[in-house]
Amino acid sequence: MATSPAAREALISGLRRKVEKIEGGRPVEDERAVSTGVAGLDRLLPGGGLKRGTLVEYLSGSAGGVAGGGGAATLSLAAAREGCGEGRALVVVERATLARSASESNRIGYFYPPAAAAWGIDLRGMLVLRTTNESDALWAFDQALRCPGVGAVWGAWEGLDGRDFRRLQLAAEVGGTIGLLVRPVRVRDQPTWAEVRFLISPKSQVQSPKLGRRRNGKLLRHKSHDLGPWTLDFGLYAWRVLVEMVRCRGAAGGQKVALELDEMSGEWREVGYEAAHWVSVFAELADSAARGA
Repeated sequence: MATSPAAREALISGLRRKVEKIEGGRPVEDERAVSTGVAGLDRLLPGGGLKRGTLVEYLSGSAGGVAGGGGAATLSLAAAREGCGEGRALVVVERATLARSASESNRIGYFYPPAAAAWGIDLRGMLVLRTTNESDALWAFDQALRCPGVGAVWGAWEGLDGRDFRRLQLAAEVGGTIGLLVRPVRVRDQPTWAEVRFLISPKSQVQSPKLGRRRNGKLLRHKSHDLGPWTLDFGLYAWRVLVEMVRCRGAAGGQKVALELDEMSGEWREVGYEAAHWVSVFAELADSAARGA
């Protein structure tokens, strides 16, 4: 007996829903791209941004591979800000570490909400969950990803096995949420369930002279080369990093972009390789130590 096209479509849709229920995921309803907060990175991504219901990794290439260092945390927070638009909440999950001494407590870095506020994140819509072990952190991350009212879930992760990684990816699909994972560079060769994986290599902090006039202690920028009453201010700094898109579904990996963070405006802008002076700050420190030996 022949089946009408409408009946076949209904049957296929029903089977698709059953499969999605078995896998624990569902299609993401909001198909609009979410900006990374950096135009240079959006340009590399299919659709001009990140997809909801996916995981994104920011690998820190800083010395020692410290998760969150070298600009990875700052770049990921820019994406968190964009993902939490339209009243959505930001959930931060971190594992509390008990310091054994006062000197060690100074080295332990916790998430600092005022720093997030400086990058434009509304603290009224942010929830910070500090757990005591990896198991609780994973559970909290999973549950936050499943909540439709959450726009992004952020966390720094050291170890994450394939099974737990898949669990978080399915949770993100269920909630239509973006999961932002800041991880050390040493996990680069490990399997990933992330839709996008960025590698952030820290470079130098440079003095960035600005042409302008000060009024009430604030520098006013000006494009004119006629100095006159205008002065060059050398007290401003800009951080420069090199970002490689190691992996992205639907796009070629290996693409790179040089970025500079203007600490005065808090904005990332794309710069050319020639202007970036790619000398690693850690290499400079090592050279200085060798000369002093």
